[in-house]
Amino acid sequence: MLKVTAAQIAQKLGYSYSGANENIITAVTCDSRAVEKGSLFVALVGEKTDGHNFIKSAYEKGAVAVAASRPIEPIEGLVVINVDDGVKFLQELAAWVRINLKAKVIAVTGSYGKTTTKDMLGSVCGHLSACISAGNNNNELGLPLNICRADEETEILVSEMGMRGLGQIEFLCNIARPQYGIITNIGTVHSELLGSQEKIAQAKCELLKFIPQDGAVALNWQDKVFLDKYLATCKGKIIWYNCKERAEGACALDIKVSAEGSEFIFAWEDYLFPVKLNIAGKHNITNSLAVIVIALTLGVSIEEIQRGLAEISISGMRLKVEMAKCGALIINDSYNANPEAMQGALQVLSMYEGKKKIAVLGDMYELGKYSESGHRKTGENAFRFKADKLIAVGELAKDIAGGAIAGGMAKEAVFWAKNNQEAIDILLKTLDSESVVLVKGSRGMKMEEIVNEIMG
Repeated sequence: MLKVTAAQIAQKLGYSYSGANENIITAVTCDSRAVEKGSLFVALVGEKTDGHNFIKSAYEKGAVAVAASRPIEPIEGLVVINVDDGVKFLQELAAWVRINLKAKVIAVTGSYGKTTTKDMLGSVCGHLSACISAGNNNNELGLPLNICRADEETEILVSEMGMRGLGQIEFLCNIARPQYGIITNIGTVHSELLGSQEKIAQAKCELLKFIPQDGAVALNWQDKVFLDKYLATCKGKIIWYNCKERAEGACALDIKVSAEGSEFIFAWEDYLFPVKLNIAGKHNITNSLAVIVIALTLGVSIEEIQRGLAEISISGMRLKVEMAKCGALIINDSYNANPEAMQGALQVLSMYEGKKKIAVLGDMYELGKYSESGHRKTGENAFRFKADKLIAVGELAKDIAGGAIAGGMAKEAVFWAKNNQEAIDILLKTLDSESVVLVKGSRGMKMEEIVNEIMG
């Protein structure tokens, strides 16, 4: 956080306040459990909880100020900023913090792979004073909280940006004001709300008009047909990656993949150097290409890029390999899912040669008109990538099972479970030390329950 007091924040943003202290705000949070000494606690009113009920607790943990939208009992030594809406206050605070930062801001959006790409950027920029959004704090609340973590010394600020409709990326960009950007891909997730990949591209490309003349954006060549009509809105440099030919932009040559990671030669303009990734999947090679071109544009050295990509630490429940008590390997990729990400995860599963490969795949939400075809294609890919057994979980996943059988998988190798517990029961009957299990589904399926059960 910038070196300011609560009174200075209130004055800068035009809010009244009461109480007095000269404490510098060291952190901003809306979670009373995360309060630390010097915090500004923003009391949000939600559907189930009211942050105002936790103000005393926040003060006792070290909060020196609170933003409140209703009258509260005065507490000696606590500054109270009087706001109409806590979320709006956070957004205004973040916008003001951003204006006062010297940091270079990178926005990361796309249909999938955002968080992994953000984590990669954090790793290659680790030698700098970098502020990287935690977890997947990528919405109208999480993004402002991340920006408020930055201070005068921050050199790089990476903001992940999610969206569920038109106008949302624009709204987040108005707060973050990015100079650099990455659009990882244009997939089918969110089609339920937006209707088509064309509309998804329109929503994601709201980022482009914010890139200044001295900035740059990395775009996936494979999505060029969706992106073309919006390119003119970008004032900065457009860098294509995931290209088939080096002449078109950045590409990966001499690719070698394994269950532990991958190696390739990065090629772009005058650059040609080897890269090792410590996370598996060809889709992660694609993500790394976007990271590399932006890092090079920022002036990060080749050596730092190579080191960072060889030592990536990925946010939870994303291709995390763990060993169950029975000796089986569990690929926990349960955070979320869409057809494109399912294909990448199944490709990782296929690399475990000599193992009994079991795919536990759940419903994928928000696919709209692509729902049936996306689920059936996922089933076909389960067979294509040589899964020995498939457990499809949920009503929508019936089409995964159907697609697998139609694609050539033996009926006796395909199971359907209506919920996670049924999937667990089926899985436990076949699990042993020679098994490797991929668990993946949409966030709402909570498929980490399956992982937790089989891990013991």
